[in-house]
Parts: sequence; structure tokens; C-alpha cells
Amino acid sequence: MLLNDTIAAIATPLGAGGVGMVRISGEKAQEITKKLLKIKKNHLKPRLMRHGFIKNIDEVLFVYYKAPKSYTGEDVVEIMGHGGITIVKQILARAVDCGARQAERGEFTKRAFLNGKMDLIKAETIISMIQAKTKEGLRAASGQLEGGLSDKINEIRGKLMEKLEKIEAAIDFPGDLILKMGELKIEGIVREIEGMISSAELGKITTEGVKIAIVGEPNVGKSSILNVLLKESRAIVSAIPGTTRDTLAEWANINGVPVMLVDTAGIRKGKDEVEREGIKRAIKSIDEADVVLQIIDVTRGKANKCEIPEGKPLIRVYNKVDLKDCKKCDGIKTSAINNIGIDALEKEIYHKIMSGIRNNGEAVVLSERQRQKLIMAKESLQKMGGSDRISMEASLIALELKEAIIALGEITGKEVSEQVINNIFSKFCVGK
Repeated sequence: MLLNDTIAAIATPLGAGGVGMVRISGEKAQEITKKLLKIKKNHLKPRLMRHGFIKNIDEVLFVYYKAPKSYTGEDVVEIMGHGGITIVKQILARAVDCGARQAERGEFTKRAFLNGKMDLIKAETIISMIQAKTKEGLRAASGQLEGGLSDKINEIRGKLMEKLEKIEAAIDFPGDLILKMGELKIEGIVREIEGMISSAELGKITTEGVKIAIVGEPNVGKSSILNVLLKESRAIVSAIPGTTRDTLAEWANINGVPVMLVDTAGIRKGKDEVEREGIKRAIKSIDEADVVLQIIDVTRGKANKCEIPEGKPLIRVYNKVDLKDCKKCDGIKTSAINNIGIDALEKEIYHKIMSGIRNNGEAVVLSERQRQKLIMAKESLQKMGGSDRISMEASLIALELKEAIIALGEITGKEVSEQVINNIFSKFCVGK
């Protein structure tokens, strides 16, 4: 991982806008900027915004951040011109001509990590913030910028390292050392790790969201339910059965949780090849969904309640209650046309999603990578046994402690491979 070159990239979305920014980072950032703007050395004072011109391109403002007090820990210059695709592309091309290399995905943040400006948890937090689909998702992610999860991981890792040091020191003495498991006192540490593992489901839900399939017979109001949950007319609604011939997926915000709602074709014996393919896709959506909304028309009498896989979270929605009473219905009663029961439906969706998820109000694990490493650490500690086990050889205890310490170190980046680093930062956009 060589850091002796200088990189540049467009740091704002491509398109027409008020401002477009090109970011330069590396040991030649000052030199390249002077060539670009034809300025003198004293015009690059740290953290002072200056005005200049890039010949035949644009009138710009620029700021110089001197290492190590910058985002990447290197010399950084940010050049801001008028928003426009051609303008920023030309500025970037000129920067490359002056000696910079075009940055790869996430390379600025990768350099920040390699230069000790942040750990891997904070880097993954930034990804989650950028990808957050709701305010709750953003809140869960941004809460980790203060280092809550990093502090917790480092604290536990420190406790395990202290135990390992004592055991390794004792191993150096002659004779076979046998330790009583009760003396290690790891049960509390295991419980702490378990608490963080359980928070991963909440982190996944608030940042990545869940998938909900809306299913049922033709013309029961599936598309109407979709539209009312989206609060916009997205799906075509018609009295003609079989209007929806394919799946339609849209994101909605249900009490702060990002939810992908999938409207499906009515499930019945298809009349033609196109409808049969739509029904096949509807059944596939049921299998892939985290929650299923089964829409039933109360005016039809006995409904075909289509097969739902055992254990799949299910909400039965009895629609069109404005046309017929439904006293014995075992679900949510709605009238999508008249907006009846929609608040109750949203509450039930939220309850079904969050059911069984614990939130202790502490650090939330945001990535599957973090969760898997926590599981590895927990399993290593559990291999050592519990208070019910009488004793264990010190050399074996040391081995399992090392495995747990390594797994925790891989979460923060204290111990991590180049491949893992590249995989994480490839999820960023170019310019971040």
C-alpha cells in the first residue's frame, strides 16, 4: 500500500449544481495546485480559503489542509468551482496532467485509515451514513462516529490481552500449569460480546432496511396498499383482475425503518404465459421477503390464503372493510381507498420487524463483517469452557485467547489483511 503518490478525484456528484469540488491528496498536492492556479507559494496558507483562476476552465475557490491536520492525514487541497460536469472533469484532467493520479474508490478514506486518522469501524460507519435511507438509519450510523463501538471493542480486547499476558508469563515457569476456569472470569466478557452481536440485527434493519412482499389474489387491493404506504400513486390501480403482471419494488419509511415494498402479481391459476411468469415471481418474492403482507378482500367470503413458508413473519390485511364488516378477521382491517386502518398497519409492520430485537441503547454493530468477527471471538472464548469446567491447560487457554484477540483486532483494523481493507473501501464512491 504505497502512499508516496498524489491522488485526485471529483468529490461532488456529477451533474449541474451550485458547486463542484475536486480533491487532491498527497505529498505533491501543493506543487500540483500551484501549477493548476499559477499561484505563488504564500498563497497556500493552511485552512485559508483563497480565490483564483484555472486558465480556460473556471474561476475557483481553494483551501489547503497541511498534513497531518487533514481528512487523509496528508497534504490536501480542495478546489471548488461552479457546478457542472464539464467544469469538474476539466479541472480533474488538468490536475492529472500536472502530476496527480486519478483516485480509486474510497482511496481518500483508505489513506485516512492507513495514516491513523480513523479505524475500520469509523470507515464502515461512514459507508452506512452515506447509504442511510431514513433518519433513524442515519442516527444509528452517525452515533458510531463518536467511537462508542470502537471503545467497547478496545476495552474488551484490552481485558483479554491482560489475561493472556498473565497466562503466558505463568507458562514460562517449570511444570504443567493447570488453571481453574472460574479464575479467568470470562463469562462477563462473553455476555458483553453477545450483547453486541444482538445489536447487529438492529443495525442491519435501520441502515439496510427490510423487504416486504405484498401478496394475495388478483384485485384484492395490493397495489392500493402499496400506494397508500408510499403516500404516492406509484402502482397502477384497476378494477380489472390481473393488472399487475410483474413485481414492483419501492422504498418506504415505516416509523424510521427503511422498507422495500414489493407489489406482486395476483396469485391464481394464470390465464396466459405472461401472467404465469408474474405469479412465479410473486412466489419467489415471498421466499425472499423478511415479512409478508397477505391482502384479503373481505367482500369475497372465503379467501385463498396462499402458502406462506413456515416461520416467515406474516401480517394478514383484510382490505375493503368500508364495503363489508369483518368482525372475525384475524388481522389488520383496512380500506386503502378511504385510508382506514393504515396507521394500525404501519404499527404492526414496525412491531413485526422489531419483534425480538434487543436494543440496550449502547453501541450498535452496523456491518455483517463486524458481526462475524464478534461471533468468532465469542466462539473462541466459549471453547475455553465455563465455570462448570474444572480446569484447562494454560497453553490451550492462551491459544483460544489469542484467537479472540485477533478477531476483535480485525474489527477495528489493528489486525487486518490488505484484501479486507480493499474490500471495505471499494464500497465507497470515487472522491470519498
